[in-house]
Amino acid sequence: MIAMPHAAVGAAVGVAVGDPVWGFVLGFVSHFLGDRTPHTESTTFYGKSPRLWKQRFRWFLVDATATVALMSCLLWRHAHLHPAVWGMLGGLGPDLITNIPWLGDRLSPRWGFRQFRAFHHWTHCSTPKAQWKLGVATQVVALGISVAYLLWTR
Repeated sequence: MIAMPHAAVGAAVGVAVGDPVWGFVLGFVSHFLGDRTPHTESTTFYGKSPRLWKQRFRWFLVDATATVALMSCLLWRHAHLHPAVWGMLGGLGPDLITNIPWLGDRLSPRWGFRQFRAFHHWTHCSTPKAQWKLGVATQVVALGISVAYLLWTR
């Protein structure tokens, strides 16, 4: 799943529980539930080929920029800012831990990290290229519900 729905769902979970610690923990859990949902991401179109890293990196930049812009607008003056931010960080956490190269490389020798990375990889349910519309639709629904909730609870 791309970052934007992970961030929005995590923020909504944080607001719903109203506690930064539980927001982070449940946001972290929501990441895996989101990944189990059929979704579209850069690997849907570009696979995991090392020679296509530029295309995947462009995808990441667009997603990251849009996520920062959307979440900044939504959370700028939210009454439950701290739980929302911690929930958002929890929602993004597994991808930040496993996908940032310098961090993943540092953690690789640590006990449990390989198992965590394998679990995270197992939870992914990326749609094949032929079904990319289904993968986009599931993310739009998750994003829409989360944004509506965040706007409703202001």
